[in-house]
Amino acid sequence: MNQIKVTKIFCLDENIRYPKCHNCNKELSPFKINSEELNKCTDKFLSIMITLQYLRLNAIDKDSHLIFLCKHCLANDILIKNK
Repeated sequence: MNQIKVTKIFCLDENIRYPKCHNCNKELSPFKINSEELNKCTDKFLSIMITLQYLRLNAIDKDSHLIFLCKHCLANDILIKNK
């Protein structure tokens, strides 16, 4: 996968449990990704992410989507940008 740029989302509700990574079993982190960055991902990756409900299209707004990623396993594949 090419590098994609995402923005970290901080949740104020501490009771929300995020899904766990299938590889390292750590909790996934929520990120915001725009449509332009999402287009860099392969169709196979996107279909898997949607099936596992790790990608929620238009969850934030019309051009921003919610994606759950593992910061540990994908450290070289994601660029986390500040707001």
